[in-house]
Amino acid sequence: MVDFANGASLVQSAWAGLPAELWPGWIDGDGELVAMTGLSVSRDHFDSDGSATVNVLDVDLGLAPEGIGDVAALGLFSALSDGDLVWPPIAVTFAQTPSEGDPLTARAGDLLSEYVAP
Repeated sequence: MVDFANGASLVQSAWAGLPAELWPGWIDGDGELVAMTGLSVSRDHFDSDGSATVNVLDVDLGLAPEGIGDVAALGLFSALSDGDLVWPPIAVTFAQTPSEGDPLTARAGDLLSEYVAP
């Protein structure tokens, strides 16, 4: 769960200010970048209503990188290299840990980030 101190209106404002093109990257349990997917995704693939953000379209996440077993979250970055993390990481779990090189796709609704106001 992501905690936003100013509630739903802050979430919607922040979402509206994101770049039109986002770059997904895999993040480990320590918050360190494991690898970028190498593919961009349009912000239009996601929707935020102030209480949650979810992918409304399938998202191609490329091939599973080396270290995929350490992945705990998917981050959305402003650029492929040297980009800023522009949205709090979305927790991910795999029913079965993929192997390096396996193709990965998040089906619509798979990437859900809910917000909790304090």
